[in-house]
Amino acid sequence: MKQLGGWAAGLCVLAGGCYAWGPVKTLLALLVLAFLLAGQRPRFNLKSASEQAGLAESLRQLAFMTRLGVPLLQALQVLADHSEDAGLRRIWCEVGYAVMSGRTLSSALGMHSELFPRSVLGMVSAGELTGALVNNLEKVSEMLAREAGLKKKVRSTLAYPALVLALIGVLSLFTLLVIFPSFAQMFRDLNLPLPLVTQVLMLATSLVTNPLAWMVSLCLAKVAYLQVSQWYARPESQRTAYGWLLKLPLVGPILRYAALTRYCWAFEGVLSAGVPLLRGVRLVAVASGNPLIDADKAHLVEALERGESLAEYFWDYSDLYHPMIASMVSVGEESRRLDRIFGHLAGWFQASLEECLEGMSAVLEPVLLLLVGMVTGTTLIAIFLPLYGTLDHF
Repeated sequence: MKQLGGWAAGLCVLAGGCYAWGPVKTLLALLVLAFLLAGQRPRFNLKSASEQAGLAESLRQLAFMTRLGVPLLQALQVLADHSEDAGLRRIWCEVGYAVMSGRTLSSALGMHSELFPRSVLGMVSAGELTGALVNNLEKVSEMLAREAGLKKKVRSTLAYPALVLALIGVLSLFTLLVIFPSFAQMFRDLNLPLPLVTQVLMLATSLVTNPLAWMVSLCLAKVAYLQVSQWYARPESQRTAYGWLLKLPLVGPILRYAALTRYCWAFEGVLSAGVPLLRGVRLVAVASGNPLIDADKAHLVEALERGESLAEYFWDYSDLYHPMIASMVSVGEESRRLDRIFGHLAGWFQASLEECLEGMSAVLEPVLLLLVGMVTGTTLIAIFLPLYGTLDHF
């Protein structure tokens, strides 16, 4: 279905280009586009919410079969043969071969580090050392299922704004490519003084219908993409960009609460799995997805090694983590139940995240509707103002 949709979209683009530019110019534009995209092979992995949920279910089944006494290799073979997703079948087959060759399960899963976070690998490794592999696999599957649910919640909230923005883009291109060119030619034939809005749309139409403008835009976009990718590849650049995003009014709270939710979920998982605190701190920092927290893990480990408590450190850096974490962790250290405290914190941050998502949706809906009205109204004004001016000549 995905391939069919891709071919349909490609045919629609090709038909639209032939209609607007003609077959020769469209072929030239496609050749330039192919040149620009040469060597840019997309890499796909199991990162979507549905696929991550399938991975969590596979781990839960692995834990269930292992608890029943099924040998690990046989359980992995069952997953490799009967998983619904082809990618998962391939991964479990590779993991099974690695275990068969003498590697541990955590080491075999580490071959797919793009799929299994370091916190997951740490929990599985701790289960192998302590003999609690089955329990840790169940905790890992629960954590991945929560992560999949969180992604699904965020994406479902952002689906409507993305759809409206795509609709605005398609409507604008359709207007500039199909509707407005005939009116622009009529305005040129009448040789009338045109308002500024009409002149701007005529200029935009001439650019959109010119293949050379598209080629230059694609070249500039390619250069900009390469420069930004090279800049963002540096860890300090990632921290800088993330810091900028955290300051945005709507995006910032969502990013912060999502990272803290993952951070607390991972902390609950590694502590309940028996991972030592110092090692767990390194693992959960990566699982948070926040480059600022990830960069701070070395400083946190040094503070713990000096004898400073976890709550004291969180209080000192409450702007990075959250005052609620410091308050609750101090209680958890006294009661020696940090895992339950972090589980409670994860639920609290998730509730805050859902409130932020609902608030953003409520704010964006009228803004997007206003944008649709502005696009439509600007087009109508640009067309009817010159037509209204022609009445003076009759």
